[in-house]
Amino acid sequence: FPVTIPKTKNMAVGTNSNALYYSIRNGKVMRYSKTQEPGTTVVPKKDGTPSFFFVYDFIEGVIEGFRTKEEEIAGTKKLFLNLIMVDGAERYNVQIDVESNYFRAFAMTVVNTDPDRPVKLIPFQKEELGKKKTGLFVTQGDKPAKYKWTKENPGDLPPVEITKNKKGEVVDVDSEQCNAFLFNELNAWLQTGLGKAKSEVPAMVDTFASDEDEEDGLPF
Repeated sequence: FPVTIPKTKNMAVGTNSNALYYSIRNGKVMRYSKTQEPGTTVVPKKDGTPSFFFVYDFIEGVIEGFRTKEEEIAGTKKLFLNLIMVDGAERYNVQIDVESNYFRAFAMTVVNTDPDRPVKLIPFQKEELGKKKTGLFVTQGDKPAKYKWTKENPGDLPPVEITKNKKGEVVDVDSEQCNAFLFNELNAWLQTGLGKAKSEVPAMVDTFASDEDEEDGLPF
């Protein structure tokens, strides 16, 4: 995937150690806690052991940059998008699974917003006909961002290659070309901010919880 060059803005001098780390999963914005602090929610891991999270409905701020990071989870390598968001004096790092509907909804809509203004990310999860459906709304100034690419008008967006068995069950999803295209579009969108110097994203500390639930990863 292409290297991301984020924007930097005029900010007070500080360090990255005070950044807050969030992940988008289970239809929520979640911040991991090592212990069961007041206000946390218990979320069982796949092996049944408890984990603790602060749970929120949305997160809002100006996107200053992003980078990708690969992690190995349960023997499988997974690629994540790590957003850098700023809201006043607060600095957030937000992790999104690239093979998820959260990522594709984000990438396909945020490019229709002004990169110099705050955006609100509102993930969701619901059941439809017995199947879990996940996604993410991007709003700016309380107005929802529209999809740049849709099923009816995919434009130059590469298709996600889906392989099914004889029973019609999905056995493989190849989204590499689609994801690479979306990363290029995100890079181009990020650079359209006026009068912003460009600099490299600093390395981020591994403080995200990595016990992720699997999703279908299909677009739209």
